[in-house]
Amino acid sequence: MLRAFVGPHHDDSDKFLTCVEFAYNTSQQASTGYSPFHLEYRQHLRTPLSLAVPRSAPTNECAEESLVTLCLDAYLTKLKSDALS
Repeated sequence: MLRAFVGPHHDDSDKFLTCVEFAYNTSQQASTGYSPFHLEYRQHLRTPLSLAVPRSAPTNECAEESLVTLCLDAYLTKLKSDALS
């Protein structure tokens, strides 16, 4: 999974390691049906975003996934701009 986020010069993968780790640990795994965080701590990860949005709101999980997507999109955009320069 990490090799997809290494730039052409192999010197910037550590900049987005936190985002990749967060995405992996909060993603539902196909084999178990749970996220690694949920299996380890027996509860869903509580982020500042999930605390700000009421639990009953159906947009809670979508908002957290959007945050991860924005982070990864920013990294991919940076990779593309670095590759062109």
